Amino acid sequence: MKSFLIITISIFFFINPVHAEIWICKSDRYDQVKFEITDAEIIQTYPNNDGRTYKITIDTRKAGIGLFGEMSNKERQYDFDIFMEYESKTVKVRRLDRMFGRSGSYIDKDCIIYE
Repeated sequence: MKSFLIITISIFFFINPVHAEIWICKSDRYDQVKFEITDAEIIQTYPNNDGRTYKITIDTRKAGIGLFGEMSNKERQYDFDIFMEYESKTVKVRRLDRMFGRSGSYIDKDCIIYE
């Protein structure tokens, strides 16, 4: 029974491999920021292991253009969106304050892309 379970789990991992693209970008706020891209989400990780997870809403990776993702934090008053551009290798993150209507953005540059 134990060997059957091991074989079943092994087959599952070989049939459904988890593919993640990783971007490491220079940031003005932090030294480096890491972005891990899966089929459904973008996971942003800061050097202190804090971060955000965005749901991918527009995917134009096959055309070599970029990715667009959104995140809404119901516990806080902010909505975030992210655009990752392949040609310039930059990431733009925008923040919208739902309560007061103010917004801001920053750009992480010089990204190195690992596939």
